Amino acid sequence: EAGVDTVAGNVDGYSDDYDFTDGIFTTDVDMSLWDDGEYCLVVNPEEGEEEEDLRATRTFILDNPEPAQCLPGVELFENPSFEEPEVTLKRGWDQVNPIGWLVNAVDGGAPAQMELQSTYSGWSHADGDQHAELASDEATVFSQSIPSVFGETYTLSYQYSPRPGKKQSENTLEVYVDGTRIDRHQEAGNGLDDTIWTRYTHELTGTGNEMLIEFVDAGDKDNGSGPLLDDTSLKCGSEEDPLYLIEGHKWDDGNGNGYWDEW
Repeated sequence: EAGVDTVAGNVDGYSDDYDFTDGIFTTDVDMSLWDDGEYCLVVNPEEGEEEEDLRATRTFILDNPEPAQCLPGVELFENPSFEEPEVTLKRGWDQVNPIGWLVNAVDGGAPAQMELQSTYSGWSHADGDQHAELASDEATVFSQSIPSVFGETYTLSYQYSPRPGKKQSENTLEVYVDGTRIDRHQEAGNGLDDTIWTRYTHELTGTGNEMLIEFVDAGDKDNGSGPLLDDTSLKCGSEEDPLYLIEGHKWDDGNGNGYWDEW
């Protein structure tokens, strides 16, 4: 009904652009600042002199995503050390649908499974009780999309190891942010009896949109072997920014001498 809680359109002082051609109505309206809830879209075009006017209504629910915030020290990746789901098979590895991560084949992009390793070969983990291999039956890419705050600094870190016993060309890891490669690691695992983890860190700048972080098996394809990944992390803030937490006491420096005046 015109004049009642109108938020967009071409009535009650609004003049949003729209198109109605061959019975198809289209419009582009920014709803990011609207309150969440139920809305009603009314289309009421005027037909020719000998045709009856059409009035159509459609209701929809608006649920805008929460705006991204920069909370220093808060982990933004879900399941960053690949601890879920837990590998329970006696062989010490399994192919799973992981928590938090999208897994796709490098060739063709079809959904794929992630290989998690727990006790397999007695190999060590960089963090926790499991790590991931970026190759199950084929070369894969792991990804997460994280909302970001425009202009804020983000710290991306991860640990890489070549798979023991495999040559350099089978142990290539590439890291991408929003489609741009930011790093490449390629080490030989020949002669290794255990993993050798190395931590890498990159500073990123928030775009105000979701950041797509991808870890890609860029080595030999379709051989079931690939680089190992563990202890990933994405946090807002720089590693050089110290975060102090004082529990149980309030800072009281009334005389300005740099010391607590009293407990």
